[in-house]
Amino acid sequence: MYYCTMILTSKQHPNPITTSSAEMFLDDDNIFITKLNDNALLRVEQVKEIITHYQHFNASKPKLVLTIAGTHTNITPAAREYAESYGASAIAEAIVVSSIAQRFLVNLYMHIRNNEHPVNVFNDIENAKKWLLSHVN
Repeated sequence: MYYCTMILTSKQHPNPITTSSAEMFLDDDNIFITKLNDNALLRVEQVKEIITHYQHFNASKPKLVLTIAGTHTNITPAAREYAESYGASAIAEAIVVSSIAQRFLVNLYMHIRNNEHPVNVFNDIENAKKWLLSHVN
């Protein structure tokens, strides 16, 4: 595996929301975590589901966002455009990738995307969470 595995737990929400493409929950550090399934191809419908659940958890207040890509996770161009146009606001966003190819694609996408909040790519969850928590006042 390209990244180290870290146990993700939440006393607030011990049962994650599960969709066809991901599991989502708010962890004990108040980080909205989306763990994308292995081999998931995110289309507009799946991105809409994730955004809807994020909006439910954020209660109109931006959160720290951690997205963990599964092995061979991919997203369609239409879904990327939808996420950029309709995604909810965040304080900061960390993306944990599972391969060098994913890192390359995410870095390329980040350079052409208009980000209204800090975004960074990581190989492991622990460093991603530390970076996210550094953005809390």
